Amino acid sequence: MKKLILFVFLLLAVILFLLLSCTHDVKQKGVSFDKTEFTAQKEKWNSAQIKNYSFDYSFGSYRPDYIVGNVTVTEDNKKANVVCTEGSEEYSSGYKLDNTSKYYLDSIEDIFATLYSEYERAIKRVENGDFEYIEIKCTYNEKYGYPEYIANPGKGGSSYIEDKEGNMAGNSNEDFIFYLKNFSLNK
Repeated sequence: MKKLILFVFLLLAVILFLLLSCTHDVKQKGVSFDKTEFTAQKEKWNSAQIKNYSFDYSFGSYRPDYIVGNVTVTEDNKKANVVCTEGSEEYSSGYKLDNTSKYYLDSIEDIFATLYSEYERAIKRVENGDFEYIEIKCTYNEKYGYPEYIANPGKGGSSYIEDKEGNMAGNSNEDFIFYLKNFSLNK
């Protein structure tokens, strides 16, 4: 009888261990965005009080460098040259974007504003059922706090279509991927 009780106890312990150690495929819902980190990094940028700088940036997703921009900011002026690289019959090598485009950024402050507006848009997209879950990923510059990388992949919902193997069908589940490069301080 002792052997049977010991066997049952051991069997229950093994089953309990297996249940607790297995990963569960839990579907995430909502929007993931670290607002605390966003606020801290924005404060870091603002406290640096940098008035003269330049940088390059690009937007893409399934097509890298779909939008490219070159920005120069001085205390008195902001200058941005932003180009959509998609060619057409009319514009074989792409075309310039004006300041009405969401991809037209002419300062670090614009990047922070765009990042936050993408968070707000992600909430609406989840509420509308486009996606069940959107994770806004962001990497900030260690020294000055400006965003260097932003992506917003979504899962589930009507805009997320998988093939038989579970891979994303179509182009991408990200609206965009943003990269800031070549930041430099100017005199």
